[in-house]
Amino acid sequence: MKAGRYTVCIEAAREHGTYQVIRHESDFNGQPRQFALPGNVEIAGAALDYRKAAR
Repeated sequence: MKAGRYTVCIEAAREHGTYQVIRHESDFNGQPRQFALPGNVEIAGAALDYRKAAR
């Protein structure tokens, strides 16, 4: 992807339950980065690992 500022969204929606979303905005410029994203009611937590894809 092109370098720039992006928002990563993780959504959880239950048919007869809650709707939750985790959003994380960051600059992605080609440098590897890792983020630990805090959870909420439906999502215990998440990890984001930004790096060049292995081929």
